[in-house]
Amino acid sequence: MIYTLLGIEDLDYVSKKTGKQVKGCNIYVAEQIKNGRGQKCVNFYLSALSEVYYDVHEVSIGSEIELHFNRFGNLIKIVEA
Repeated sequence: MIYTLLGIEDLDYVSKKTGKQVKGCNIYVAEQIKNGRGQKCVNFYLSALSEVYYDVHEVSIGSEIELHFNRFGNLIKIVEA
């Protein structure tokens, strides 16, 4: 599916639940609404430990991108369309 990259929100905080450091980012993308008209905003979390974390920071805001997920639903690849 093709998405439009709307924004990247960098995260760096200590979890209140676990007390562990959390570093990563949320990416916000627009996708077509399947059963209607227009677009909707969706976000995905990327851990800084993921290779994809560094790939997304090289993509320009507003670019059309293709997102690839593994069988567990984790984002594993970002490709500019």
